[in-house]
Amino acid sequence: MYLQVQGIDVSEAHELFLLLDVNQDGELSMDEFVYGCERLKGGVKGLDIIRLNERLTGLESKIVEQKDRERCTHRDTRATLSQILQEVKSSRDELFELRGEAKLNADDQINASYADSF
Repeated sequence: MYLQVQGIDVSEAHELFLLLDVNQDGELSMDEFVYGCERLKGGVKGLDIIRLNERLTGLESKIVEQKDRERCTHRDTRATLSQILQEVKSSRDELFELRGEAKLNADDQINASYADSF
């Protein structure tokens, strides 16, 4: 009944709850409810827009930082795998020299399996 009087569709009740639950503890205190409803009565204020913009800017920064960390991790992983590949090739060459056998296109096999992993 209260939601209808305030012009809020019942289907939006969950979203309304999330908006009113300021401390995000899953419960609405009387203060959160009253303060939130008062905020909803008025139009959008400049301060609301500034707060929202600050939150979005903060989220954008976090996303960019995470993407940068992932790029660095990926680059480091590729470099490490390349180094390991070179060590495997070198060790294999030494083994063939010790055994006096031909490589039999082993380089092509290793390079193909390495390329398939990416």
